[in-house]
Amino acid sequence: MNIAALRTRITFQKNETIVDEYRNRKSEWVPYFECSATASKTGGGETTNEMTTATEVIDFTTRYCSELKEVEPDRFRILCKGKKYNILYIDPMAFKGNSLKFHCETERRHE
Repeated sequence: MNIAALRTRITFQKNETIVDEYRNRKSEWVPYFECSATASKTGGGETTNEMTTATEVIDFTTRYCSELKEVEPDRFRILCKGKKYNILYIDPMAFKGNSLKFHCETERRHE
C-alpha cells in the first residue's frame, strides 16, 4: 500500500438513536472516526424515480485499524469535502489485514 497516496481526510459517521430530555427518540448521525484515505472515482450515473438524480460512485481506501473493523454499510456513512457518501459495501482487499476499500455513492437528498 502506498502510504503517500493517503491524502484525503474522511470522517466516518455512525447512525445512533438519541434520546432528548423529553424521552423522544430520534435518529442522528454522530462523528465516529476520522482518518486518511485514497479516493478514486469509479463511476456515476443518473437514477430516475420521480425525478432524475445524478449519483457519483467513489471508492475510499484506508489502512486497516480496529476502529474500522466495526464499520457496517447500514449504520455508517462517510463525509468527504462537504459531501455525504452512503457505503454500499466494504472490500477487505483479499483479507490481508492491511487495507479496506469502501465502495460508496453520494447520498440522495430528501427534502
